[in-house]
Amino acid sequence: VLGDVMKRLKKLVIFISLILLITTGCGSKKKIREKANLDLNFDDDYYRIATPYKEGVGHNYVVNNTLNNYDSSEVESSLMDISTNYFSTKSYKYQEGQYLKEKDLKKLLDREHLNKSDSILVDGITINPTYISYIHEQNYLNNNGDLKGVSIALVLNPYQAYKNENGNYLYKEIDEKKVLDFGVDASKKLLKYLRGIDKLKNTDILIGLYIQSNPESALPGSFRKVGNTSTSNISFNSINYTYQYLNSSYVSEHDTSSYTAFENMKNNVIKDNANTYLSGKGLYYNNKLKSLDITVTCTYSNKSKLIMLSQLISDEIVSSFGSSPSVKVNVKVNNETYAFINKSKGSTRTKIYIMKG
Repeated sequence: VLGDVMKRLKKLVIFISLILLITTGCGSKKKIREKANLDLNFDDDYYRIATPYKEGVGHNYVVNNTLNNYDSSEVESSLMDISTNYFSTKSYKYQEGQYLKEKDLKKLLDREHLNKSDSILVDGITINPTYISYIHEQNYLNNNGDLKGVSIALVLNPYQAYKNENGNYLYKEIDEKKVLDFGVDASKKLLKYLRGIDKLKNTDILIGLYIQSNPESALPGSFRKVGNTSTSNISFNSINYTYQYLNSSYVSEHDTSSYTAFENMKNNVIKDNANTYLSGKGLYYNNKLKSLDITVTCTYSNKSKLIMLSQLISDEIVSSFGSSPSVKVNVKVNNETYAFINKSKGSTRTKIYIMKG
């Protein structure tokens, strides 16, 4: 279900190699690096992968198939992002989960254990909810290879399926507070279970509660609560990771400057580039814009025009959004990435990668 960490490792190796090869600047002084067609995803802060590589023992076990594809990758990357606040990327290495095996997850997530709940009535429909869809585990090791931290995501599903009179599956949305309260109680039971594992008796454990998105949504869900403990007790703090389209009413009302900046950028790019379209989404962390992902869809005529368009977009990113936040842009033709533009958080420099053409 989640992205393959080996694929991540490959991307990091590619990223490091490119950094060594490329000298970049601002505006018209930017150097452009050509590269094979790759689905690049550069993180601002990332962990080295512990070697030798070990595949996760949970095998991405999911209770049901309602997990949105966007949630699948978001759980891993956001939990890793949150973990950087507790387990430094400079001191720790990342390893896939090695303590919750698939057989353990099947047992923990059945209706007699963590998913044990009473039926509820929603809009006159009786629902037998399965609140926890998935448990994701990450391990953090020191440079000697010793386990120092474990991060756990409980993926909670407020969209409960039921069959209508025609036998078709529909969804009823459960109140988020009810779902989160269930998640808090389940986390305490899970923590007790984890402390029963010999190597986890005194290890720092972080637990995040993730609310998955609507199965039909094009945006992922987000973490709502996080707790960290080295004991058998845990308390949670509320956080808010949420994705919003940059042209949405939410952004226009809560982040007018970003809304206006994106609209101005879009107008400046399409003004002299026919058949070019821009869409973007922002990750808001506790209501502050953390990162932007922009997709530019265009027609391809020749490489020089692709380079020109990429340079224009790059300049617009810096002039519109300044040094913060991080920005990633995929320039696509017929759903294939022809160019990739990256700006790290806190930087006014961008890097352009010509992937095809």
